[in-house]
Amino acid sequence: MTSTTVRRALAAAATALAISLGASAPMPAAAAPAGLLEDADRIMNLGYRDFMNHPRVAPFDWSTDGCSGPVLPPAKQMFHDACVQHDFGYGNYGPRGGLKLDTSEGRRARIDERFWHEMRNICNDRYPGLLNPGCLLSAETIYRGVREWGGDYW
Repeated sequence: MTSTTVRRALAAAATALAISLGASAPMPAAAAPAGLLEDADRIMNLGYRDFMNHPRVAPFDWSTDGCSGPVLPPAKQMFHDACVQHDFGYGNYGPRGGLKLDTSEGRRARIDERFWHEMRNICNDRYPGLLNPGCLLSAETIYRGVREWGGDYW
């Protein structure tokens, strides 16, 4: 017998054994209700001002702790709106959230990048001139921290 034939025979035997023992193939993860993922994406892609003014509609998780983690109070105040939006992302897409709309690491990266984008928008909108470089540096530092340690909260 060739090695390919042996591998095929072993695979067939393993499958027959699993079937005889009543094992079944793993079930795929349940899909989100139609339109829910699209609604969450639309909300997640709003600018921070529009997001903050969006009605808090069910079934989404709108809970937030603002800017948590080792963020200094001035930055917590500066980036509050972006943090609330980031919490929406983690709370509705992530594996710890109620809806678990897309628990992939790729989705987490997109939510974190959206957070960084909105923090930069806040810097450019609210802190022009001399304060802008410091604000942008704070935004980048917070973003890097979220990328490095945020997985524990995803």
